[in-house]
Amino acid sequence: SDLRDLPRNSAVRKINELVKRARLAKVNAHLISYLKSQMPSFSGHAKKQQELIKDLPKVFRTVQRTAVLPVGDFPTDLNSFGSKLRELNFTKFSKIKQKQLDLVEQLLAVDIPRLMEQLPRQLYDRSNEMPVNDVSAKMAHIAAATPPPPLLSTTTSYSEENNGAAAEEEKPPDVPTEPPKPKAANPFAKKAANPFAKKAAPVWPPGEKKAEYDAVFATYEPNAENKLDSDGAVAALQATGLDQDNLFKVWELAAHRGDGMLDSEEFALAMFLVEKVNAGEELPETLEPDWVPPAQR
Repeated sequence: SDLRDLPRNSAVRKINELVKRARLAKVNAHLISYLKSQMPSFSGHAKKQQELIKDLPKVFRTVQRTAVLPVGDFPTDLNSFGSKLRELNFTKFSKIKQKQLDLVEQLLAVDIPRLMEQLPRQLYDRSNEMPVNDVSAKMAHIAAATPPPPLLSTTTSYSEENNGAAAEEEKPPDVPTEPPKPKAANPFAKKAANPFAKKAAPVWPPGEKKAEYDAVFATYEPNAENKLDSDGAVAALQATGLDQDNLFKVWELAAHRGDGMLDSEEFALAMFLVEKVNAGEELPETLEPDWVPPAQR
């Protein structure tokens, strides 16, 4: 009987491993996005990165609270996790992508339960053809009791079962079973949007650090019109350490009005573009529509 049930048990183990890795990937995405957001814009990157690694428990608590994540999904070996982070550059991290997180949520909330429903609901004792175990109940118990792996790596490893070939499942005899109970509604599910609600104003990406950019802007003594003349603007941009070619592109995009000066929004846009270049991104030939300063739209 145990040998006959090996294909079913193998499927259960692999689905359980998929659930753990999906939960770990979700946690890592939030952690990476948070670490990226804590890095300074201009200098002190290495010092700030070491401070964040040293204070990983606080980082975990902050991310767990703000993203409402289960504590058990976080890595448990802080030393191993921290050693892996030391090999990375936080400024190269990407911000969180909500569409990809939504796909993970769909996998956990919809796809995995649907896959479980396709598995045989009962195992059978072939000696008397009587059901002896419920697969779905067993899976739920395993998934709830097993913590996720405590590493950054999400490389999947599988056992070489049947020499890599898919096991052919023996079909159990037709035995009437009770229909599955309907799943209770999730109290945290998002409600349908009101079609008459006012749409939120589009977010201006440079605006996320506008206060920080304004503080730098003020140190270069803007004129009575609250603008930096060409000398002040050039000095501020050269202080970023960017090469001449990239500074030329930044100026073309930020000072596109052609008056040779930068107001506070144009300066914020210029600093935003500098950070894009420092992160290894290519600047576009023309300004993206959502990058245009709000006052110029």
